[in-house]
Amino acid sequence: MGLSLVGTLLLTGVTIFSVFCASSTGNSSVRVVAGIDLNHGDIAGYLSDELGLLTDLALFHINSNRFCGVVPSSFKKLKLLFELDLSNNRFVGGFPKVVLALPSLKFLDLRFNDFEGGVPSQIFDKDLDALFLNDNKF
Repeated sequence: MGLSLVGTLLLTGVTIFSVFCASSTGNSSVRVVAGIDLNHGDIAGYLSDELGLLTDLALFHINSNRFCGVVPSSFKKLKLLFELDLSNNRFVGGFPKVVLALPSLKFLDLRFNDFEGGVPSQIFDKDLDALFLNDNKF
């Protein structure tokens, strides 16, 4: 079974939030959350540690919102995460080293946040197709 859109939420007549589901890699009869797209939602808040429970998540796009705080360490459980777009938010702290533990990651966008400090050299050893880090305090 392929990827299917299971829900959209229309707000302010323009913004569409989407949740995509697919068959579990471990059991094809089980449907799991495989993708979340909350781009351009003007959503404020923190990322919950419980997001790490979505272990079948392959796509997580939350760009152009007002999310703040740090990237939860529970993201290390997202072994299938392929695309992570946290750009244009208000995240803080050091480089989110939890992304180094994501074996399937191919696309990482951290632009336009308030991350600071150094960028670990290990990020350049990952087999990424795209890496965006500009407009932080690195």
